[in-house]
Amino acid sequence: MAHELGIGEIRSFLDTAKTSDSLEHKLYKVGSLIFARGREQRALVLNPFDEIDRPKVAYTVPEILERAQFKRLLETAEEEVPELIPFLAMAGFAGVRRSELVREYAEDQVLKWEDVDWRKHLITVRHEIAKQTPRKMGNRRFIPMEAALVHWLGPYRKKEGLLIPMVDSAVRRRMKKLRLASKVNPPTNTLRHSFASYWLARSSKEGLGELSKRMGNSEAVCKRHYLETLTREEGVAWFKIRRSKCEPVSVVSAAGALSRP
Repeated sequence: MAHELGIGEIRSFLDTAKTSDSLEHKLYKVGSLIFARGREQRALVLNPFDEIDRPKVAYTVPEILERAQFKRLLETAEEEVPELIPFLAMAGFAGVRRSELVREYAEDQVLKWEDVDWRKHLITVRHEIAKQTPRKMGNRRFIPMEAALVHWLGPYRKKEGLLIPMVDSAVRRRMKKLRLASKVNPPTNTLRHSFASYWLARSSKEGLGELSKRMGNSEAVCKRHYLETLTREEGVAWFKIRRSKCEPVSVVSAAGALSRP
């Protein structure tokens, strides 16, 4: 029973995750929320997490891809797993979070084609999709579409439905196939990190404030993570990635049906 658990038992549980700083931190975060809820509902008198220091996560510099690597990923995907193109393009050219694109469970809220305004070239990340924060104005944000995103996403455009009609496990299987075929192995969130770093290198005049709006992060977080030693020329080159052959491509739907956009 929850009320029978004390500091010792919880500390011992957290110690089992010490092999990974991030895992220990996540377990602490979830556990403290559960016990805080229990106290709020008067199921508990005390919250033992109040007496346990929050685990610290060591800072690591986010990895980014080289321009040639991302281009190889995109071109290989169109040949081997074209259904991944919307995922790759939205992450690499708009900085959209994986959790905002891909469902872990069937009922999860993620981006739909209806959220992409092709006339205004604007993506709306709805409040219920975006990462939840204490912001009083809500978490909805608007991301202008780069010309590169329009180029890569256009042939896959649909009127409605999920942008990525696959759950996370299916995306992972296809990403494994893509990594093997392209010989590019991007770690988790590398495309989002790459977008932010190359965008900041190219768009330094617009600055951290504009980047934070697009990313859904604070300026402090953007400054900490995305100030890479990239030149403006490298930033410009990232957003000029295009197909070697600008021809219509065949798209394989999640159900396996072949169609031509």
